[in-house]
Amino acid sequence: MTAVAIERADPPIDPTAAWDHIAAQLRGDPGESYRVRTCATVVAAKSTARDIRSGVLKSFRPAGCYDAQSSGRDVYAWYVGPMNP
Repeated sequence: MTAVAIERADPPIDPTAAWDHIAAQLRGDPGESYRVRTCATVVAAKSTARDIRSGVLKSFRPAGCYDAQSSGRDVYAWYVGPMNP
């Protein structure tokens, strides 16, 4: 049996650019919840939602401007706006 190599014609997507795009779309529709990712596991979905809320993912900074929650393996997020001091 001969192994066949599969090559991607297009370059891999920059994960940061993908999150930047998602964050911008959420800012354009404040308060509306969107499914932003389907993760491989429930634990990964919970972690991703936490990272969005806390601003660990730099696209969603400052912390508190976005909210997120997981439902099973899906992650839903929405823009809440800047926190007032």
